[in-house]
Amino acid sequence: MQTGTLYIVSTPIGDPEDISFRALRILGQVTLIVCEDARITRPLLDFHTIRSDTVAFTGRSDIDPIAVAIAVLLGGQDVALVSDVGTPLIADPGISLVRRAVEAGIVVSAVPGPSALVGALTVSGISAQRFLFDGFPPRAQSDRIAFFSALKSECRTIVLFETRQHLHRTLLDLIASLGENREICIVRDLTRQTETITRGRLRDVEIRFSRNIARGEYAVVISGAVETKIH
Repeated sequence: MQTGTLYIVSTPIGDPEDISFRALRILGQVTLIVCEDARITRPLLDFHTIRSDTVAFTGRSDIDPIAVAIAVLLGGQDVALVSDVGTPLIADPGISLVRRAVEAGIVVSAVPGPSALVGALTVSGISAQRFLFDGFPPRAQSDRIAFFSALKSECRTIVLFETRQHLHRTLLDLIASLGENREICIVRDLTRQTETITRGRLRDVEIRFSRNIARGEYAVVISGAVETKIH
């Protein structure tokens, strides 16, 4: 029996209109949408009048979303995987589902679209010719020391994700490892009405974020040890 297709569907990082026609078609025709949190995904689906069923990684503890999705796929029906925002699997759950699908011989197809990583790079004013994405910094102090020390000699542009609660701590750790004068851009809530972009040298930006950090999703772009020059 022919299996279904697992579609990896990118969704908006803020503005609900930032979604492709193909993504809307796929989300509307699949039997099941696997998401991080249905409370976040459902408003987007409702905005575009999509009625496909969902199962979430953060849903009921007695339901294994991966097992449910694989069963649907092996039954010949299509499934879509989405993250809360942006492109799935980038600092998000889902790799276990993709691996299971590949192992079972199921076709996996990408439906590309928005990514906070790429969006932050493009507006930062820092070279995007070569870059390193290192996700969210670790929380344990011993791990953080090794993490930030490894970035000191990195010549590529560095991109991190960070939460509001840990942003200032991360800026201080970056200064301790990279010095005060690295060029940095902090992007908050890209494509939303609350979007803010802050550019400058590390120490100057750290001072601006030393208190009253607003709620939101943050991407941090830092120039490498030797920034690539564009001629």
